[in-house]
Amino acid sequence: WDVRRQCYAIYVRGWCPDGPERRIRAIRFTTSTDFIHWEPWQYTKIIDAAQWPWHLYTNAAHPYHRAPIYLMFPKRFLPERNFLDNWEYEGLSDILFLAGRDGAHFSLPCREAFLRPGRDVENWHERSIFIAPWVVDTADDEMSLYSVQHYRTASIHIRRLTLRTDGFVSLHANGAAGSVLTRLLTFDGEHLEINYATSAAGSLRIAILNENGAPIPGFSLDDCNEIFGDEIARVVSWKNGANVGTLAGQMVRLRFALEEADLFSFR
Repeated sequence: WDVRRQCYAIYVRGWCPDGPERRIRAIRFTTSTDFIHWEPWQYTKIIDAAQWPWHLYTNAAHPYHRAPIYLMFPKRFLPERNFLDNWEYEGLSDILFLAGRDGAHFSLPCREAFLRPGRDVENWHERSIFIAPWVVDTADDEMSLYSVQHYRTASIHIRRLTLRTDGFVSLHANGAAGSVLTRLLTFDGEHLEINYATSAAGSLRIAILNENGAPIPGFSLDDCNEIFGDEIARVVSWKNGANVGTLAGQMVRLRFALEEADLFSFR
């Protein structure tokens, strides 16, 4: 049951596109308001991609409880590859990460694997390391996912995997400092909170800009107090304090300037 859309939702594997031509395993979904009558199947889409670039099996699609987004951890299947000479089935698999806002369109933040088979040779075959829904809070600063490992073997088991809270991806800057500008947004509330990590020498500063891209007086990069450390929920402050309530409801952009730092999320 999807509280946001007020309907039941099912996500399963399908062969895309429908028809007799060459097809690829992809993720499709359907919804229902009564669990009896279902809408026609639709294929989920990757934003800015014509179609799925790989075969995808199990998807673990579910709403994320900490933000208005949907998550997927599909198993990428590579039928043409084998690692073990004595394995009777074809293919290898790993896990990708996707996120979307409407349950139908998903972005692929990074084309590389979210979870690799790793050094355990029993995971280097075609049906291993499935991820199950859902992401679960297991500490104030930790989330857990659960993965089937050693599939098709006598040692099959479930393994718990951990991440920092909201730590699926990050905006990363190495020793060469860089910055990023968000799209226009509006907000409610009185504080800007970030989930970040830096090296001992690293830093992070944030500016709030008006809709024309000019720094709002008192909220420029130079006004921002330098941030360094490793925290899940750090309140950003400027020389005049941390309250941003006077800007609530306005169209603004945020500029993040980072050096040897990771920004995982903000709110």
